[in-house]
Amino acid sequence: MIPALLLLLVLAGLVAALALTLWHLARFPVLVEVPPPAHGPRVSILLPARNEAANIEACLGTLMAQDWPDLEILILDDHSTDGTGDLARAMADERVRVLAGKDLPDGWAGKPWACQQLADAATGGWLLFIDADTRHAPGTVSAAMALCATTRPDLLTAWPRHVTITWGEKALVPLMYLFAVVFSPPCLFMHAQDHPEFAARWFPYGLSHLGTANGPFMLFSRSGYDRLGGHAAHRDQLLEDVSFARAVAARMGEGMRLINADGHRFVSCRMYESTRAVWNGFTRSTHSLYRGQPRYAPVVSAISVGSLFLLPFIAACVPGRWQPLAWVEVGLIYLIRLLLALRHRTSMAGALLHPLAIAMMHLIGIRSWWKSTRGGVEWRGRSYVVK
Repeated sequence: MIPALLLLLVLAGLVAALALTLWHLARFPVLVEVPPPAHGPRVSILLPARNEAANIEACLGTLMAQDWPDLEILILDDHSTDGTGDLARAMADERVRVLAGKDLPDGWAGKPWACQQLADAATGGWLLFIDADTRHAPGTVSAAMALCATTRPDLLTAWPRHVTITWGEKALVPLMYLFAVVFSPPCLFMHAQDHPEFAARWFPYGLSHLGTANGPFMLFSRSGYDRLGGHAAHRDQLLEDVSFARAVAARMGEGMRLINADGHRFVSCRMYESTRAVWNGFTRSTHSLYRGQPRYAPVVSAISVGSLFLLPFIAACVPGRWQPLAWVEVGLIYLIRLLLALRHRTSMAGALLHPLAIAMMHLIGIRSWWKSTRGGVEWRGRSYVVK
């Protein structure tokens, strides 16, 4: 028998989650189409590429079609063995440079090292780090820079439209939006950022845990990037996007600003190309997400997610006095998933697969913990010790 008090607490949590979702829908900044200016600061688009032959031509083609007046595109061929660099060089024009990656130093993860080399070679006042599996509409840079002009960020990160094909992609990838909106709500963070008195009253110990960013699209002002120490300050991070976001959030009192925005009209991304790739990718990222957090943090998160987003489905199958309440909670969960799927153009099938997805995420968490106790994880052909 599931305790009634627990179900009532879950109901309160789901009502709060729905309120955060509605706030997100109403206030989340959106990249909108704007005409390019006649003049503007130089933007350096920085693309680390390791064995991206399947993506590099399509991605680079969308970058070369950008309408921003002063643009350079730097690609780092990170020891690819599939001809990635040759494909990029064959397409390059006067705005494109293809760099050969240097050997990975001790203490560095592969992507931060590649990005640091790109930043060192860049000449722009704005640095846009993207992934090779992204595609960009022609006005993407102009739209992002227009939002920067009004919000003055040190880091602007755009949430792309995630392309999902296999059932594992459809089930798991959209959970990133759910978890971000409910557990690291960007609108709450941006409100606190704009109202220091609110932040001081309700978050006296800081807001760094609410910092979140999307690795496929991170646009830094050069001054902000340098103040944060560049990728060198995050050299051993497998989730350097989250690490950067938390670093900006931790320095909010110094005036640093982090802006999350909806970029689905301009940026699309297929993060993983199979159910197995999703499984491995989430295994890698789950443990990395809790680096620097208390040892009990993953357990608390698992219990919180399970209680809020899985327990109602179990309770709805248990006959009894409180079964109707459980079905109300199931309805609230599906309402939240539907609203987020419509806003961010994610898979409706993924929303329907919600209980399966949450169960899979718990299994991934267990697998991530198991991997960490056995010495580490592998990503992009490199092995990393997970501490």
